[in-house]
Amino acid sequence: MRLLLLSVSLLVSQGLNANPKLDMTPGKWQHSFTLQSADGEIERAMAQMQQQLAAMPAQQRQMMEAMMKSQGMQLDLSGGSIEVCLTADDIAKGQLPQQDGCQQQLTEHNGSYKVSFQCSGNPPSQGEGEFRLLSPKAYEGTMRVHTQVKGQPQQLTMQQQGKWLGNCG
Repeated sequence: MRLLLLSVSLLVSQGLNANPKLDMTPGKWQHSFTLQSADGEIERAMAQMQQQLAAMPAQQRQMMEAMMKSQGMQLDLSGGSIEVCLTADDIAKGQLPQQDGCQQQLTEHNGSYKVSFQCSGNPPSQGEGEFRLLSPKAYEGTMRVHTQVKGQPQQLTMQQQGKWLGNCG
C-alpha cells in the first residue's frame, strides 16, 4: 500500500515542488490509476490487500479511513483511485501528499512534463514518467517505477488520469 500511495502522489506532486509552474485548479482531485508489473506480483498483492481491507472489522477500517482523511486523502482500491484535496496554497508551495525521502525533478518538454524521482525509503525506489495537463482540471500520464517486492527487483508501469471533482468539503 505504501508503494501505491507513493506512486500515486508522485505523479500528482512532482512538478509542484519545482519549476515550471503547473496550471491546476485547487479543490478535490480524483487520481485514477492502473498498475502493471512484469511478473504480476503487484496485481496479486493488490488483490490480497483488497481482500484484507474487505475482511477488516468495521471499526478498524473506519480508523484507517479517518487517518487518511485527516491527511486529505481518500483511498478506493476497488476503483483504482485516490482522492486528494489540494488548496491554492498547497499548489503554490508544493505542500502536497508525497513520500518523505524523495527527490524529484520536473522539466517541461513540448507541452508535456517529464518527471524523475529517487526515494530512499524501504525499499528504495526510482522512476521516471511523463504527464500532460489536458486542462486546468484534468491530466493524464504514465510512470515507470523501479523498486523491490519481497526482496526482488520489480518494474511497475502506472497509467494515471486525474480529474478535478469540485471544491473541498
